[in-house]
Amino acid sequence: MNERLQRAIAYLKGQRIDGLDEKAAAAFIQPPPVREIRPATNKDVDALPKTIELPEYRLLEELVYSEDPKIILLSGKAGTGKTFAVQWLVNRFDGACAVVAPTGLAALQAGGQTIHSLFCFPPRALQPEDLKPPGGRSREIFAHLKLLIIDEISMVRADVMDAIGLFLERFGPKPGQPFGGVKLILVGDLLQLSPIVETQEEKAWIRHRYRSEYFFSADCFRLHSWVPIELNKVFRQTEQEFIELLSKIREGVDVDATLLDLNKSCVGKPKPAEVLEISLVPSRQQADTINRSALASLAGPEIIFHAKVEGRMRQDRKLPSPNDLPLRAGAQVMFTKNDKGRRWVNGTMGKVVEVHSDHVMVCIAGQSKSLKVTEERWEQFGYKWDGLQKKLVTEVTGCL
Repeated sequence: MNERLQRAIAYLKGQRIDGLDEKAAAAFIQPPPVREIRPATNKDVDALPKTIELPEYRLLEELVYSEDPKIILLSGKAGTGKTFAVQWLVNRFDGACAVVAPTGLAALQAGGQTIHSLFCFPPRALQPEDLKPPGGRSREIFAHLKLLIIDEISMVRADVMDAIGLFLERFGPKPGQPFGGVKLILVGDLLQLSPIVETQEEKAWIRHRYRSEYFFSADCFRLHSWVPIELNKVFRQTEQEFIELLSKIREGVDVDATLLDLNKSCVGKPKPAEVLEISLVPSRQQADTINRSALASLAGPEIIFHAKVEGRMRQDRKLPSPNDLPLRAGAQVMFTKNDKGRRWVNGTMGKVVEVHSDHVMVCIAGQSKSLKVTEERWEQFGYKWDGLQKKLVTEVTGCL
């Protein structure tokens, strides 16, 4: 193993999240320089800017194939391309790989399944006796699993993290070894959503059992080698001053002064016609009220697009988009899924120019040409082992 990587692992092993500093980062191996790649050319994406393959991606890939560390923590603020990095790695990884997340919505957006469904965990605080041997096709999945990616790791509780570690140690491809020989990639922003502890009894138990409810307090995380990779390049915003203000709010640094700086840019000033506004509110009900009122103020016919549900797909209000979506020309919209042609990403805003029965034309903020937006599929996945192909394959269990 590379000597610098060994020093990084030795330094970081057993460290707590809040103890990391630049000395640890300086011990990393130096990744290769940035390489630019061009997406496949077609009429939809021909005018797109080049896609940058960051050096952190290469470092991630190198660590995945190395013996150590056992865990890779891939972090970064919103808009730094964590999802793209994972997709890049999954497409290149040679072996059985599964993607899981702590909630149904997160699993849907990550293109995987929930932790509890893959591991068949009961919906309660987890104890070692709750771990049952996998049966049927699940046995084959864990017998061949090489890489496990856990998205939205900030929401994963310490007891769930320990349950994953113990389950893999018992029933993974190499029983008795850390995580059963499976490499773990933990993805997320630790300054975003925190774990959910529902009852007072659970709170008391976790307080007694762990230092905190967070995944990094789990025994398996503290015992085994791990290395962090932080993505720093923000793709979602381009104005450096605005990015710095958002970073201060995210980190809780000079919040009062930062809010004053933000308000200077908008409060009491006329809004330019080309600028799209968004209201941040604490509940879905408030957001729905604002959206209905704004839509009703628009002239022209309204068309409601109804979701088509197939297979085992949960229909609740936690889906990325509403099951029934009313639109009119002039409506302001936000995309909730990355476009395969990279014309837009999750969070891109625009205005509806035309509404048709099978598509809408949307003008994205900052662009003059409208784009045709058609039906999109949200797929819910499960995993199975294909004995003929000798690989783990995803299986669509439902779609919307």
